[in-house]
Amino acid sequence: MSAATGSTLAAALAMAAVLLAPGPANRRLLLAGARRGVWNALPLLAVHWLACCLAIGSWCTALGLLARTLPSAMAAAQVCAIGYVLWTAARWWRKAPRCEGSVAAMFSVAMVDAATLFCAAIVFPPLGAAAADVSSAYLMLTALLLPIGACWIMAGAAAARFPKGAVAPASHRRRRRLAALLGGFSGALSTLLPH
Repeated sequence: MSAATGSTLAAALAMAAVLLAPGPANRRLLLAGARRGVWNALPLLAVHWLACCLAIGSWCTALGLLARTLPSAMAAAQVCAIGYVLWTAARWWRKAPRCEGSVAAMFSVAMVDAATLFCAAIVFPPLGAAAADVSSAYLMLTALLLPIGACWIMAGAAAARFPKGAVAPASHRRRRRLAALLGGFSGALSTLLPH
């Protein structure tokens, strides 16, 4: 396997792991699937994808400009991205956040999702990279985010078929498991810092 292939595979695995992690945006997709059904929840997935693309582009630009003036900024941003994922896990550990299913709520949550900062700081190429590299990173994001988001929606729709008719609120123990899983993702992903 070539170095470029290994780097692409590591980036894809890191991105998939952070997109699979149970966070606020994925929780909204899960609940939308349970409340609305698969087809009616799919527009929220499109909103989630658009917001992630916009947020990653904004973060990449801001971090790239900051790194030009302060070279250590990218390393600090990578540490902050991992810290943000851990902070999200800690919030889930204490209490599951309130969850609205509106398009505006999904857009705002996806714009500040820990996954977007993580992808911008760790997975996506830096500002000024070749257009082909940036395009392939966005293609990878799309190829991973859409099926993973659809799986969250389908899991919610499947859970809604149980006798109670809806997804049960997250128990204290389940929330803590999700938070530990999210924290584990962050710790594992910190070993993949490519640049």
